Amino acid sequence: MENCLKRKPAIVSSGEGGHIDENEYSKYKQQTRGEYEDLMMEFEFRCRRAAMMNYHEASRHDNNAYRLEILVAFLGTVSVSSIFAWFLPGNSWLTSPSTGNLSRLGTLGIVGVTGAGLLHLLSKGSSRIIPSLSKRAETYVGAAAAWQRLAQKTRSYRIRLDNPKLDVPDYADWYEGLIAERERLCVMAVIPQTTYDKFNNPRLVYHTMRQRRQMFLQYLQLETSDLDDFQTETRYHAKVEP
Repeated sequence: MENCLKRKPAIVSSGEGGHIDENEYSKYKQQTRGEYEDLMMEFEFRCRRAAMMNYHEASRHDNNAYRLEILVAFLGTVSVSSIFAWFLPGNSWLTSPSTGNLSRLGTLGIVGVTGAGLLHLLSKGSSRIIPSLSKRAETYVGAAAAWQRLAQKTRSYRIRLDNPKLDVPDYADWYEGLIAERERLCVMAVIPQTTYDKFNNPRLVYHTMRQRRQMFLQYLQLETSDLDDFQTETRYHAKVEP
């Protein structure tokens, strides 16, 4: 098995007077440029994968907050409805005082107090949990956008690697800057291990990236189509949709 950490060193010898041989340095520069190209390509891929994981977590937290809101509203409605059901006209015991009816009235009071307490706890707990989930979702969205920006920045560096005026120190400075930004983003939002395991599937990540690319290619095809044909096709799809 090939050692992925092993690299072939480039040897640059010095000529007379300690001057570096230009041909050998050119080969060294070419090899180093290729290695930084590989590093940045992998770095860009990891950035795009990180953006997907953060968007996935943002969607999960947002859905949990929405479900909790529905649950609290439902439980509150059920509790209030069960209490007011005792006051329906069919409950004639309210108008005919007796020992048994007074006992039922006392039971109703206990149920009402208990229901009010539960509602208070639910509303108090949800007032803390729901904003927390929403805030986490916003944090993951911000992290995902930052990872996307870093991926695009890496792509921009890769395009400029072909500039003949650049030298090895320029490649190193760029990559060091990318690593520093990555370190900052890694602590911005923590990804659960289950999400890491989910996105360790190369097919899932590639399918998402390919799907986005395919949509853009379809857009380019539409750019070259005639406007009348495009409007006709749009009306056709609108008619066939249920």
